[in-house]
Amino acid sequence: SFAVQPQSATLEQFNTATFTCQVTGDQPISVYWTRNGATLPSRADQNSTTLTISNLQINDTGSYSCIASNTAIVSPDRRIVSSTFNLTVQDINECNRTAGMVGADNCNDANG
Repeated sequence: SFAVQPQSATLEQFNTATFTCQVTGDQPISVYWTRNGATLPSRADQNSTTLTISNLQINDTGSYSCIASNTAIVSPDRRIVSSTFNLTVQDINECNRTAGMVGADNCNDANG
């Protein structure tokens, strides 16, 4: 089960996103990360608990998953759990253009 699940985030382009995923259960537990069900961007740095993507680009937007499994159990009984979250990268030029406009959806710097 998940002790800490990554949370969705909306960040401006060129920032750094950091997500945390902690899993508890019978060892050994293997954790890996995916974006849209495939490999991560080349700028991504991952380990068993943290995913960091530096220099965010618009095409980093997507659905990410932290996937954990007990590697000692042979398939098909291997227990696999996953937590999915979204990353939205906003164009910094668009953020600057809309800053101060009445009713504008201002870009934020919250990190997941």
